[in-house]
Amino acid sequence: MSFFFTEKKFNSSINGEIILRRYWWGYWFLIPLNDTWYQSGSYLEKMWQKILTKSKKENFFPKNILTLGLGAGCVVNEINKIWGKKTHIDAVDYDPIMIEAAKTAYKNQTFLNTKFIIGDASDFVKKSDGKKYDLIVIDLFCGSKPSPLLRNESFIENINRIVKKQGFIVLNFDMTMSRDREIPEIWRKYFPGLAIIKYKTNSILTGYALKIPDDYYNFQQSEAWAGFLQKRGWKILGKPRSYTYIQRLPLNLCISNAIHTDSEPDMDSIKNLGCKHGIIFWSPWEKQSAPNIWKRWPTALHSRGNGLTTVKENYRQDWNERAKRCLKKFESFAIKIEETGPEKFTKWLQRSTLKKFLRKSFASAIKRMEHAPIIFWVAKKNGSTNSPKDEKILGGLAIINYSEISSHFVAFITREGKKFQIGTGLINFWHQYALKNNIKYLNFGYVRRAGEPKSWQGYTDFKKNFIGQNIYLPNGYFRIF
Repeated sequence: MSFFFTEKKFNSSINGEIILRRYWWGYWFLIPLNDTWYQSGSYLEKMWQKILTKSKKENFFPKNILTLGLGAGCVVNEINKIWGKKTHIDAVDYDPIMIEAAKTAYKNQTFLNTKFIIGDASDFVKKSDGKKYDLIVIDLFCGSKPSPLLRNESFIENINRIVKKQGFIVLNFDMTMSRDREIPEIWRKYFPGLAIIKYKTNSILTGYALKIPDDYYNFQQSEAWAGFLQKRGWKILGKPRSYTYIQRLPLNLCISNAIHTDSEPDMDSIKNLGCKHGIIFWSPWEKQSAPNIWKRWPTALHSRGNGLTTVKENYRQDWNERAKRCLKKFESFAIKIEETGPEKFTKWLQRSTLKKFLRKSFASAIKRMEHAPIIFWVAKKNGSTNSPKDEKILGGLAIINYSEISSHFVAFITREGKKFQIGTGLINFWHQYALKNNIKYLNFGYVRRAGEPKSWQGYTDFKKNFIGQNIYLPNGYFRIF
């Protein structure tokens, strides 16, 4: 048998005896003696070559690369083939024998630009000293099963922290086990652009780490929202993007709320307002962790999902097929969309298909924010007489603009409006308005996450037809003083 192959054995205290076998026609593999699952070899070389080549985009040149899980070095070898040896690779593996096997398999030729790190992947990403990576490849298995780390949200949060804003994520896993089918859903909470690529029996989750644009922030950190709370008696600290809202209570107590901001609330400034004791809630916008003095709030303080779309000329190309069909149907009818006032908008809101408590809640919000720069649109279909009294309002959309962002505020459709795809028509009108008025982003507002009220699911499903990026925020924090 040795006539057809050469073989070298490694004794690992972690993986047991491992065999590196290479056949004379070039096929090779690295496999534990008591397992049937390849750790490395020709199969994985071809897989990584296909996946990384497909993942590569024009002008994407990753300088700093992290691989978690080395095997016998297949992924490092393919990275060097695709991007050359000007890259720097940190290769982490908890088994030092794997490093020896990799150097044997490739005769140390491809590893001049590689720093081998012996250690636990979770510890490495947790203790990272601020270095960020353009490309992170995760290939962590326990034998034939994906590592439990792939379902650990603290681990994923740390990956999110150390990958660059337009960095690339590649994750090798297995969808044959029912429990592991939830892995993509968990990772998409933090990296919504990840897609599954199949390679024979392997599943690979891959895509760019779409992070929040630097000049995008949520409506709760806008001057319009701060002004609204100020009129209702709240004290305001800070400026747009770093507002803290304080509600004074009797006996020098207070409740402070800093929602959707990465600026940590300033205790001294809060106390200077006469607040001796109270509770502070803080909901970070992009940060995935907070100083130890802050404690996790056990439940969601607010909706943790936010839908974002970047305005561009060819915006319809990013819509899904259902949205495109709905718009085509809408455009086949003689429906007019025009600006109106809050009275008319609210009148038809009360006749909409929304549940009674939502109609009441939205009408109240419109009244409370009457001084905010709200724009109201309605879609209407005139009756046979073309008289204002004969017009039929089919739906409406109210928006609020701040900075270069336009935010969804209130929307509704009437029962008759359903058959005309009024919702899609209004979203299309909003995009056209944004283009004419140099709006950079559309803020679609709440996007439901698992565990949040199911009543939000219908709106979320509709918004997903148009949203370019979902922003998933962590649970909030609190501290008592």
